[in-house]
Amino acid sequence: MLISNGPDGTFTTGHLDVLLILHHVEAGTYHAAFFEEAPPPGPVQDVGDVAIVRLRSKLHHTTGASTLEGAKAHLDEVAVKICVPPENLWREKPPYPWDGQLGITVIVDNWRQR
Repeated sequence: MLISNGPDGTFTTGHLDVLLILHHVEAGTYHAAFFEEAPPPGPVQDVGDVAIVRLRSKLHHTTGASTLEGAKAHLDEVAVKICVPPENLWREKPPYPWDGQLGITVIVDNWRQR
């Protein structure tokens, strides 16, 4: 979830929202992206009790960068505006392979599980 911090144009996110890098495998480009937690229907669970996290893309750098380092620079720029906890800024994780389609859903193990 993106919660506006007011007139400065920054946002706070949910506990399991992430910033990561997509790799457009066909174009060979890299894209900074924001993914929001999309829990399944049912009772809300504590962050530490969730085993598997479903993430849905909410925005990405549309042009992308020709290099991974360029995408990391874009990710750093986005991280100034979209404030995620440090462990949710996946700058050093491998880029997520992507075919260019919109509406990406990713399923990952909960990196914040107790």
